[in-house]
Amino acid sequence: MQPRRDGRGVDRERHRCRELQGSGQAYRVGVVALIDGLEGKDLVERRRSAEDRRNYELHLTAEGRRTLGAVSRAAAAHEDALLAALDPEQRTHLLGLLERVAAEQELTPGVHPGYRTRG
Repeated sequence: MQPRRDGRGVDRERHRCRELQGSGQAYRVGVVALIDGLEGKDLVERRRSAEDRRNYELHLTAEGRRTLGAVSRAAAAHEDALLAALDPEQRTHLLGLLERVAAEQELTPGVHPGYRTRG
């Protein structure tokens, strides 16, 4: 779960459980177990939505923010190592080509292709 910008351009570190279910990031069958696991590791916490008390929002905890930062740094280091042979212009070109392939294959950004057939 990455912090995201809301409609006002403000970074948010909360997501509604229903948004995760409908976004392709998680499927209904496993979303509760996923959240339970993250909550059990003190990475997220559920809070009642102030906008709609029937819903919960997920908020990153301090430990969740630290973990997300560490994972992001590790991913960036891995990407740099993997693409070390390419200069910045070549990396940009590669990204454009990969985005074109993903669009043609109708892949959902941020979702592993193996999850397309689950539901």
